[in-house]
Amino acid sequence: MTVYGDLDVSVIDEVPGGRMPVTTRVFPESTRERIYRMVEEEIRKGRQSFIIYPLVEESEKLDLKDATRMAEHLQGSVFPTLRVGLLHGRMKGMKRNRSWGVQGGEDRRARGDHGHRGGN
Repeated sequence: MTVYGDLDVSVIDEVPGGRMPVTTRVFPESTRERIYRMVEEEIRKGRQSFIIYPLVEESEKLDLKDATRMAEHLQGSVFPTLRVGLLHGRMKGMKRNRSWGVQGGEDRRARGDHGHRGGN
């Protein structure tokens, strides 16, 4: 928090009923293409996948990927046949709910998420 003093902390302390356990993994940049294939396989199995980025928007001060631009990149270049959503802590209720919504009766999502918790 000292380095990123402008961040807020959100705590997720309970899981909604009926939810499957979440597996969190961290991978090095060198495995990005392999991870994208793994994400697509999981989504095709009917699961969800979240890709966490440290920023919501591009920063002039930090050389880090941001969720906003990467969600556009993921949708256009990496997962063009899937629905990629953007979810971050700056979104208000209705917009956040729409980001979670099911479209076309099928819920196939890869999400570009901003790690807006006390959490490439």
